[in-house]
This record gives sequence, C-alpha cells and structure tokens, in this order.
Amino acid sequence: MRHIQFILMEAISNVMQHAQARVLTVAASTSGEFVVIELRDDGVGLSGPSGNGLRGMQQRAALINATLELQAARPSGLALRLMLPLGAV
Repeated sequence: MRHIQFILMEAISNVMQHAQARVLTVAASTSGEFVVIELRDDGVGLSGPSGNGLRGMQQRAALINATLELQAARPSGLALRLMLPLGAV
C-alpha cells in the first residue's frame, strides 16, 4: 500500500507543480484481473524529458508487479494509469 500511496502522491504533486491544469480527476475501477487507478488532467501534457519523479513511480510500480502507463489525454493534458494485479491490493 505504501508504494501505491507514494505513486499517487508523486503524480498529484507533478500535476500541481508542472501541468498548469485546471482539473484533475482520479478514478478507480476493476478490469479483469486488475484494479485500475487513473489520474487525468487538462494541463500542458509532458513537456521535456521525464525526471526523477516519473522514474521513481515506475520503479515503485515494478516493485509491486503493477504497470504504469502515461498517455496524452484528449483534448489536452495527460492520463496516468496504474494497473495493479488484484492479489497485490
């Protein structure tokens, strides 16, 4: 659980510091064998090289056998999806 907390705190911190977003949504659902946590903002998206925060989130996800995905959100912003195997939660 601690790794999940730190991933989410880092993701929210990144939105607040860098995204220039007006809206951040957080949603959780199940999909097959996974719990999916998604953060979506309407900010500027990725602008430049990724830093230590993203690298740390990816490392934490790997430690708990989870998958971390980033993709451009429509019409602007970024979507971060954390997929956790049901047994890990």
